[in-house]
Amino acid sequence: MFYMDNEIKGNVLAPLKQEKRVDENEIVELGADELGKNEQTKQISLAWELLVDQMPELKDVKLRILKKRQIKDVRFTRGTYIFPVKEEDPLEIQLLLSNDDVLDLMDEEERAVVRQHAKKIGLKDEQLEGALLRVFIFAHEAGHVVDFVKNYLNNFDYQGMARSEVVEIWREEYRANMNMLAVPNMTRPKFEAFLAAATEVEVDEFLDNYGFDSIKEFKMEQQKSYRQLPHESYADDFAIKFIKKNAAKFGLVFAE
Repeated sequence: MFYMDNEIKGNVLAPLKQEKRVDENEIVELGADELGKNEQTKQISLAWELLVDQMPELKDVKLRILKKRQIKDVRFTRGTYIFPVKEEDPLEIQLLLSNDDVLDLMDEEERAVVRQHAKKIGLKDEQLEGALLRVFIFAHEAGHVVDFVKNYLNNFDYQGMARSEVVEIWREEYRANMNMLAVPNMTRPKFEAFLAAATEVEVDEFLDNYGFDSIKEFKMEQQKSYRQLPHESYADDFAIKFIKKNAAKFGLVFAE
């Protein structure tokens, strides 16, 4: 795939213009010239400029902004990060946007987490939604990258190691984190796949084995333990501090 640099928006990986018409469910990349055309991309663009300016760990990181017109699968409402093992490949943040309201794609347990984040920032519940919630998700992924650069790539104990070795250390620690979940290593996609294939008896056995009375209780406890994982709590705290620090730039008024 071919990319063009975008000096204004800061390290944005943007594709050459795509001429073909896209289906509403097809994922495409936003060109640099499309940033700032609506409130969502304006806020993302602003957030990226602030992040690159304030965090030296992000100066060589690339941002890839993807777009899907409608997202029906909650697994794809987030961003992600990529840590290539080759030294010459840049670290990357990917952010997936859509025309959907991100809150509409969240279940009750996830909405509860958003309300908790809003409270920690000092906002009313309804303030952390829409474009600002996308910014929070973006900043959370940026927090993962800052964590990796600061505490792994630049860690004195790991100096002299190849990046591939440092990435593997991160992966091992993340796998160890996932073992700390209420149900170890049970991610949301895995559980959704399990529910889709399991019989009612198998679901009941699963819940009994882990001491849950209902799927709702499992989801609540799993979400709670996930947010407490060291890597996830680091990224959450980073996003909370970033939005609080730059509240005025995002036009925020704190709740009284």
